[in-house]
Amino acid sequence: MKLPVLFFLLSLSLIGCDTRQSLPLFSIAGEEKRSVELRPESDEPERYLLEEPVVVIRRDQAFYLHYRGGGSNATVRVLGKEDRENAAKTLPRAAEAMVYVPLKRGQIIRGFWIDAPLEADVELVEVGIRDEVNGYKNSGTFLSVGTAVRQLLDDGRTVRLAIEPPDSWPLRRSDGSSVRTGDQTAVAQTAGAQTAGVAGADGGSAGSTGWQIALVLETAPAFDYAEFRFRESLADPKGGTIRSDAGAELEARSASRRTSVLLRLQSGDSVASFRHTALSGGHTLFLYHGLIPFTPETISIEALAGAVVWLESFEIVRLAPDAGEDSGAGGETNLGDTPSATPSPAALHPLPADPGALLLYDQESWRQPDYELFAWSRFPRILIMDTASYATQSRFFKRLAFFVEKQGYRGRLVSDQEFADLHGFNAHDYRAQDLARFFQAAREQLFSLNPEEELLKQILLANGIIRDDGVFSPGRGGILSISRSSYPLLRRHLLTHECAHGLFFSLPEFREASFQAWDRLPEQEQQFWKLFFRWMRYDTDDPYLTVNEYQAYLFQQPRSGVRYYFTVLTPSRLISSYPDEASWVRELIRSDPQRFTRAFDYLETSLVRIAGVEGGRVIELESAESK
Repeated sequence: MKLPVLFFLLSLSLIGCDTRQSLPLFSIAGEEKRSVELRPESDEPERYLLEEPVVVIRRDQAFYLHYRGGGSNATVRVLGKEDRENAAKTLPRAAEAMVYVPLKRGQIIRGFWIDAPLEADVELVEVGIRDEVNGYKNSGTFLSVGTAVRQLLDDGRTVRLAIEPPDSWPLRRSDGSSVRTGDQTAVAQTAGAQTAGVAGADGGSAGSTGWQIALVLETAPAFDYAEFRFRESLADPKGGTIRSDAGAELEARSASRRTSVLLRLQSGDSVASFRHTALSGGHTLFLYHGLIPFTPETISIEALAGAVVWLESFEIVRLAPDAGEDSGAGGETNLGDTPSATPSPAALHPLPADPGALLLYDQESWRQPDYELFAWSRFPRILIMDTASYATQSRFFKRLAFFVEKQGYRGRLVSDQEFADLHGFNAHDYRAQDLARFFQAAREQLFSLNPEEELLKQILLANGIIRDDGVFSPGRGGILSISRSSYPLLRRHLLTHECAHGLFFSLPEFREASFQAWDRLPEQEQQFWKLFFRWMRYDTDDPYLTVNEYQAYLFQQPRSGVRYYFTVLTPSRLISSYPDEASWVRELIRSDPQRFTRAFDYLETSLVRIAGVEGGRVIELESAESK
């Protein structure tokens, strides 16, 4: 009898509970953290008022709401004077989420209203005012929607973000550091003075300071019935699990599955679209004002051909203009004839980007008039310099080319007069070890370098590619370069080739795999390659250089282009230049025209496994359409 009585008393106690006691306090972050009690209005229980009004004291503060549930167009509305709406944001459905609503300094907050249908079932966990969070993050168990995101829609195939105006985006310097709240007004005024008349589509200053979007995506290919049957064939009949000896075969087959994602940015009638195509998995993409001629109001991310995309995070920031001590207006570095000039931070610090973004980037948006500096977003230790002309590129890299690679000149610092009439390269690549040797040789020989070479040294030091502890020594990574003097198709071809060198520099396991692939070639096939490199004026006595060029020429085009390049184009050049070698070159090609495609396939297996990219496909971001 005691148990039923206990349940009866418990039910009475629950009936008598005051639901207001379970309400969270309204927390106010700051130097003196405090809390204010909330009370629901009796006639509108989803409208909550503060016991006393709160004033927003800083421009980087935001209203935040930690909740469970949401969806079904549920919206939080922040109430000010006379219950007028100060700001609002939809509450996407989530097991647990936090939304941040942008506020203005001086606004008075009297309460908030959860405007939601019953099925939204919004449960309050925490609410208040704190430092703003800008972007979007989704861990799978917790969703955070920052101040820059006005609205989020996700139907499982397409994610669509509506973006707040640029004045709600944080400012960030070229070195990645944030601009403090107190400095933002001065920075924005500086930007306006330096680039008067340049504005975003909203009429604000985003166009003058520039902006960057960072997206972290996870992609998976569409369901493939053939793949399903393949996995089924590998199953152990006894237990249904994959056989232990099938792991390598399964990994190789799964890794080669490619996915495409369509990115569409819009502001009014202006639209820019990009396609990102890569092996499935995690990807970080960066978009800039130099790719999109307007300030975006919305961005949509759509998986194509039945694939699946998961948006893990989104961030948008304004890029603050940098000004060095001796730099020109707008953060531009004036090279002049003075190697001791202090470059601006923008001259030294790269923009992370896919190689494809470099090809699409508007030269008018460069931070320096003669070049723009990027870092390969997949492999950030690899810098890529895009130069305004072959002449500019030569001033940075021509002497290096002779010192590192040119037959008959390697290891020697050549004077300007000596190589003035000699051709360097249309594109360049240098690893940390060779860069350190070059600058150490110049120091020891008291060799006078030109201003561009001095600037290059500072770029390499600033990014840890070389170190200077009294003696120049290698750090990590390397630098690549192409030029705007090359026509677009050649730029793509050269950049793909140079990126293959970057992978060889940066990934020891891939470098070892390349040496193994070279060693397994028949002797006559190696002789073909060495003849080709001699024609290209490389020093074939250097094994490192030979193997590095071998894999780069294999992977400078997709698989479909390998046979033509090495069985038609290259032999014709070699036979024309070396007629005494014509007989065996023709016989090599005639006896096995598939040998180069097999070499591609053999080494690409290692490239995919180690680097996560396919041969000839390092450019993953391309323009889809724009208007």
